[in-house]
Order: sequence, then structure tokens, then C-alpha cells
Amino acid sequence: SYYPCFAEAEEKLSKLLEIAKENDWDIFFNELNNFSLPSLPAIRGVGDIFEISAAKDIYKSGTTKALEGIQKLFYADSDFIKGQFIKLREPICLLTDILKEFKDNLFEAYTEINTYTFHNTEHLALSLLCEESDGETRIKAEAEELLNRFDEVMVDEYQDTNDLQDKLFYVLSNRESKLFVVGDVKQSIYGFRGANPTNFLLKKNRYTPVDNANENEAMKIILGNNFRCKPEVCDFVNFFFERFMTECTGEIIYNQEECLIPAATYPKTDEIPTEFHLIASKGSKLSSMELEAEHIADYINSVMSSGAVIKADDTLLRDAKYSDFTILLRSAKTNAPIIAETLKKRGIPVSYNSEDYLETIEISTFLSLLKVIDNPRSDIDLLTVMMSPIFSFTPEEMAEFRINERKGDIYSTVINAANNGNRKAENFLKTLESYRMIAITNTLPKLISLLLLKTDYLDIVSAFNDGDKRRNNLLILSGYAEQLSSNGNSSISGFLKQIEKLSSGLRAAGTSTGGDSVKIMSIHASKGLQFPVCVIAGIGSSFNDNEAHESCLFSTELGLGIKYFDEEDKTKYTTIGREVILNKARAERLEEELRLLYVAMTRTQDKLVFTGTVSDIEKKADELKSLLISSASKITGSVFSRTKSYLDWLILCLLTHPDGKDLRLSGNSILVSETKSQITVKLIDYSVIGIDDVITCKEDIEPDLDLSEYISDNIKFIYPFEDILEIESKASASKLSSSAESGKYSFTARPEFMNEHGLSASQKGTAMHKVMQYFDFEKHNNIDAELERLYEWQFLSENEYESVNRDALKKFFQSGLFERIISSPNYKREMKFLTEVSVNRVAPNIDEKFYDEKIIIQGAVDVCFEEDDGIVILDFKTDRTNDINSLVTAYSEQLNIYAAAAEKIFEKPVKQKIIYSFYLGEEIEA
Repeated sequence: SYYPCFAEAEEKLSKLLEIAKENDWDIFFNELNNFSLPSLPAIRGVGDIFEISAAKDIYKSGTTKALEGIQKLFYADSDFIKGQFIKLREPICLLTDILKEFKDNLFEAYTEINTYTFHNTEHLALSLLCEESDGETRIKAEAEELLNRFDEVMVDEYQDTNDLQDKLFYVLSNRESKLFVVGDVKQSIYGFRGANPTNFLLKKNRYTPVDNANENEAMKIILGNNFRCKPEVCDFVNFFFERFMTECTGEIIYNQEECLIPAATYPKTDEIPTEFHLIASKGSKLSSMELEAEHIADYINSVMSSGAVIKADDTLLRDAKYSDFTILLRSAKTNAPIIAETLKKRGIPVSYNSEDYLETIEISTFLSLLKVIDNPRSDIDLLTVMMSPIFSFTPEEMAEFRINERKGDIYSTVINAANNGNRKAENFLKTLESYRMIAITNTLPKLISLLLLKTDYLDIVSAFNDGDKRRNNLLILSGYAEQLSSNGNSSISGFLKQIEKLSSGLRAAGTSTGGDSVKIMSIHASKGLQFPVCVIAGIGSSFNDNEAHESCLFSTELGLGIKYFDEEDKTKYTTIGREVILNKARAERLEEELRLLYVAMTRTQDKLVFTGTVSDIEKKADELKSLLISSASKITGSVFSRTKSYLDWLILCLLTHPDGKDLRLSGNSILVSETKSQITVKLIDYSVIGIDDVITCKEDIEPDLDLSEYISDNIKFIYPFEDILEIESKASASKLSSSAESGKYSFTARPEFMNEHGLSASQKGTAMHKVMQYFDFEKHNNIDAELERLYEWQFLSENEYESVNRDALKKFFQSGLFERIISSPNYKREMKFLTEVSVNRVAPNIDEKFYDEKIIIQGAVDVCFEEDDGIVILDFKTDRTNDINSLVTAYSEQLNIYAAAAEKIFEKPVKQKIIYSFYLGEEIEA
């Protein structure tokens, strides 16, 4: 019944093809514009209903939809299209000039501050090494010497290089003559970063297999052995990609060179390790992903209870652990929280990371607090902080502040409220003022630590959902502050700018309930890793088609394609350039999605499971069966271009697999392939099982009084060592003395610019200690020459050299104390030690019950020398004071600790402890 229509359609399409071969745009456009196909007749009571439906779909996909794709390109005659090009020329040239000027200005700005991006350094390196001339790359003469230094240039993961890097390696290896690369083009998944797998593919296709190559030929070695996956998993991976990686679907052909050769040894089992779980969501009260998450929870629990199923070694199996399971997602940001929440409700521990670090509620709030401390007149940040749990202002309170003071910023309204007797606003301003004072008097890392302590924000976020993760994020921020402030910029504003610049590279802490937990991650994040059980979830999610909505598209090969805006009718039209680039972008995206699925499928060791959800399983299978029948059971370019998800690919593959009989159901027109690979296909309809009823059912549970009492006792627990929590378990001896005297010196240090040689008093003291540590005592009669040596040998900086008090040194070297030192048979300088002391030595007022607790003290004795009747301890001080008693009071405990350590080291008693004051020029008995 359909044959006459098919025959007529074929004849018309053949004529259209012949016209296209004439390469006359307008003739083909006119023919296409007036082209029509016969409609299929209505038939009833003949043949199989599915096959009739399939025939209709073949006719529709092979004609109507194909023609629609051609008509998008041939949308107007040549005059109209040329007119678009002419009108677009000027704005595109202007855009190009703007970009060039911006590039030059940006590079100039980078040069002024002596800072370059990684991309800048690549361009600079390439420009130093070579130049382009008549389309040829010419290596500069001055670069030849550098290139001759390299015996070999070795590059791993070459499939992830971009075009610039490929050219750089080409030059560095002297036109590839010294180049050795390793890569797998099937794992090139960073196209969004500019990676071009063709760089590697061209080399692979051009090089000769090592067994057949001459000595001077470029050679290749195929690393086909797979030491990760179970052999049965390798078999299915090969079956799948032999059908999808072909010349019809992209540049990669999954041939003998690309096939996985299983080389890992696994214990023999009868179990099929690869499974496909397709879930029908029609009629469910849950969302598709919630339903899929429930099923994944069921699967995990079933494996956990099934005994020894995971490889322990080559011959033994062991029971599964939660940490064996990894759930891989194309995009974890949306779906990971849903799956994690479901698993946690089912008692399954989870670890995942899906949020952007700076967008987490705890980090964005804390950064707003820093911004407010730096500048309280930032309205959005001020509102964020005041209405956060740190200060707990309500929306009504903030609205009232604004009603009473309608002019100015939010900060002004708070000040007005405080002046009018609002105690809460008044307390907020006092607290903010104290925080700003802390910011002035502390380093950035110390400021963040103090704020976390004073605001109780660490404890507050710990009470949120995923409290451990949020707490860890704040601690990570403190670590970032340490790293960034070490570069010399410790201001709040500088830190905020740096952290925002680094935002794309900052990772939030993972949500975790312990080491033994199910991992959830994106496929991109899994690259290079391996897991005993991989669940590739959410395979029913459609691929992104963001390109279709963009007004401007760019291709490094084809250039710029933009929509044309008609000024007269104020309407946007597509252009031929944009449509060609769009088609290419879609094809490249599908190819990269295929490579991404390859990465996901090859992460597994023992078990590989696919899970996906569709509304109606039979309808989806029939739709894809029709598509497959239209291509004689082959994955052609036309079939591939019409797929929208991993699920489409898996079903198309399984329809031709012997184990896919449940998907084929009706119709006998699909050719089933012969294969040794196996896969378990499970079609699940929870509307029949009644999962919604199971999930929503509630049962009355009697309270467990014993558990309640146990929890109550835990809550009331008081840590017995709470009184000494603030005491450090390890400290320096010098810190003990400085902490005792610290109150005297608060805010008394002069700014460096007011100090002689730019050194503070403490820095001058450090310089004097360096002199006493490295000074050659035998040259005490020639102080200037020895100081000159210490400066030349870089023991002292220039400022330190200038700051040394020569007169004070001369007085010491002429003293009887110095004579005793050089007369000693054994003296040591900067004698380092580590010793243990009772906690009451650090905290004299501590309760007696803690006296047995110990802390570690470390330090270095300035000078320690032996005499016949004992050991003498000498400590140098540069304090500018005339009060001898204050020196003894401040440093006696420090010398007592030095003495205790010296007695252990020398196994002799300490007979004398001396403080030598360079300021007073005399020794003081301590």
C-alpha cells in the first residue's frame, strides 16, 4: 500500500540530488522551495500495527525531517544571502577591531603589573621559538640552541592539548623528530576548554605500527590491554562502541586498534557484571530523578546483602562496602543533591561535591561579613550579614529601619535606629566596630580565625543540613587566606579580589558521613580514577543544545556566524554561516558526549550499571526501533544526529543485542548481532510495584526510652579537661616569656618607616642574635671584618648589617663572661632542644588535678658552656630597659626551662643562669 508513495518520493529526491550537483544555488533553492512529497494513504486491517507505524516514521525521518534540515541552510536566494553578508561586514569588522584592541590593551595591562595568564605564557613562548611565514612554521635561529638541549619531549594525555600547545610541542621537539606522546583520543572530554582531539588523532593515523616501521619513521605502539575492567565489562564496551564510533558518527573509528583487550584477572563467577535498568516514571508521584534515586538505593542495598561479590584478589571475592559504589552523572550540580538526599533517607552514607565554593550559603555569608568589615556601606552585603544567623535581624526589622530613614544607604538606617534607642541596632554597630578593630590589628588568617570563633558561625553552620561539609568549607577558607596572604597581600579587599578571581578553581568540601560512603561525582571528575561498582545514572537526561539559542557562534575552523538583524522590521534572521557552524557544533558536541560516555563506562572494575528513566518504556522503545529499522539496524550519521541522550544510545545498542529481547517486544525487522558480550536488561515499572505507597507509608513507632536516656547523658557530658583546652600541647620557650610580658607592649611598636634602617626593635634584636650565632669568636678583635663576612655570605641582610651595634658587641667581647666562654672546653651556640614540662609551668593558676599533665617545649639556648663544677646557661637580650628586675621577671622561667633541658643533654647540673643585656652592657644573674 505504501510502495507507490515510496517509489515516487525516491524518484523526486533523486532529481533533487541531481540538481544539487549542478552547484547553482538559486536553481536548487527554487526547486527546494516548490518541492513536495506524496502523502501516505490511510490503511487499516493490514499487517502488524508496529510495522505500519515504523514505516510511517521511516518515511517521515527519511524525507520530511531531512528536508527540514536542508531548508534551514537554503532559506533564501543568493541575492538575499549576499545582501546579509554585505550588511554584516561592517559590524563584524568593527567587532574584530574592538577585540584586537582589547587584546592589546589587556596584554599591556598585564605587562605593567608583571603578571601573565597561563594562556599568555604559551603565546609568548611560541613567539620566542618560531614565526609563521607563507603558511609555514619557521623555527627562529636563536631558538635552535634551546631546542638542542632536549633529547626527547614527552607529553602525556596528548588528546587534551589545544592547537597552540600542539604547535608548541611540534617546535620544541624539532618538528616532531624528538616527540613521544601518550594518549587515548576516546578520552578527550575537554572540548569546552579548547582541547582538540584531532591533534592526537592525526598523529595516530599517520604513524606506522612499530612492528612494520623503518628506523627513521614515526612509529606508534597500541596500548590495548585493559588492566582495570572485568573481561565481561570490556566485551560490552567493545560491542557498544563498535556500533557508535564509526566514520558515520565522527572522526574516531572503533577498530581493532581501539578495542579493549581485557588483561585483568578476576575470580570466576556466573554473574553478568553489566546491567541496564530502565524505569518507567508514568503515574509516579515522584520526579524522574527521585524515582531513579530510590531504585539506586534498592540496588545498593541488594548488592550489600548479596555476599561476596567484589574482587579481593585474583581468586577471591569479598563482601561489598558502601565505598565500593560510585554514582557517575553527566552533570552532578542538579541531580547529585537529589540522589544524595534519597540515599541518606534510606540510611546509605554519601559523599559528594556539587556546589560552587563561593556560592555555598556559608561561604557567601562569611565573605559578605568580610566585605562589611572592609566597607559597611555595601547594602547587599550588609543585609546578607544582618539577616544571617550571625545577627538574626528579621525582614520586618530591616524594613522598619528603612521606613524610619528613607534617605541614604542601609548602614545609615542602622545608625539612625541605634541613635533612636534600638538596642539591637546599637549592639550590632558595637560588634561591627570591634570586628573592624580586630581587622586592623591582626593578619588576615588570624582575623578569619577570630571571626569564626567570636561569631560562633562554625557551630551555627554545623547545625544546618550537611553541617560537616559547611563547617569544612569555612575551614578551607581559612586555609585559602593563609596561602593568599603569604604572597604579601593580606588586606581584606585584596583577599576578596583574589578569591573571586580563583572562584572557578575552588572546590567545595564534599558532603560525607565517613570514609565508608557512596561517592557521587561528575563523569569529568572521575577521569583517571577507577571504582569497584559504577552506576552511570541519569542517562535519560537530554543533551544540552545551548548553541541553538545563541545569536553568535564561533568556530576556529569556520569563523564567526551571527544572526542578521533587519533594522526595518526589527526582526532577527539566521545566516548561512551561523547555520553551518551550528551543525558543526552539534556534531562535535555529540562526538564529545560519546567520548564522555566511554570514560564513564571504563571507570568500573567489577560491576557496571546504567540507570535511566522514561515516562513510557514501550513508547520510547518503539520510537527508537523505527529509527533503527530505517537504517537497516545500523547507527548511521542520520540516526546518530537524531539521538538526544545516553539512554537513546543504550536502547539503540540493546535493540541489536541478543540480551535486548525485552526491548524489541514487537516487530521482527531488527537484525540482531552475534556477540559474546552479555548484559542484564531490567525494565521496571514502579506504578505496578507501588513504590509511592511504600515511600509515603508511615508507621507508629514506640519511643525507645533507653536510647533517649543515653542521648540525654551524652548531651550533659562535660569534658574533664575543658580547663586546659586553651593551653597549647606544644610551645616554644621564648613564647612563654613573651606571653607573660605581652600586655606591656600592646600598641607600643613604632611603624617601620619611623625606625632606623627600616627595622623594628624586634628585627634589630633578631639581627643581633644572628651575629652571636654565626660570629667567629676567634676573630673578636676584628669586629668590622667579621660583620662584613656575615653580610657577604648573606647571613645578614643589608639593613641588618647596618643596624648592628658595634659598640655593644665590642663591650661583650671585652667582658669576663666572654673570656669564660672561649676558655670553656665545650661550648655550644643555638643548642636546640625538645623537652617535656608540667602544664602548671605554663599556667601557674591551673587546678592541682592537672599538674600531672605534660606539654612539649621546644627552644634553642643562645650559649651553653661547661666549667669544672657545672653548666652555665647564657641568654642574650636586646630589650631597651634600665630595669634589671623586669628582665629577670620576664625571662627567668625561660632560662629555667633551658637549664632543665641542658641538664638532660649534658647529664650535669646547671650551676648558673645568666642574662646578658646588650643595651646595659652587663650580665645579670637569673
